[in-house]
Amino acid sequence: MLRTLLPDNTPLPKGMKLEMKSAGCKLIIFLEYNGSTSTLLSTLDDILASMKIACDVTTLVGQD
Repeated sequence: MLRTLLPDNTPLPKGMKLEMKSAGCKLIIFLEYNGSTSTLLSTLDDILASMKIACDVTTLVGQD
């Protein structure tokens, strides 16, 4: 999952810091931003949407 999401998260809004790492079967996301809340929420929404797509594809591939 981590390798799938990394290319999708660039470029980030100016001043935003994003770190993702895996720990076992967990994905840990650190997101820091001191700008507008709407920009932060939009970026988080993009990350979650990408995760959903990656999970859906993984599920479909596993059904073959």
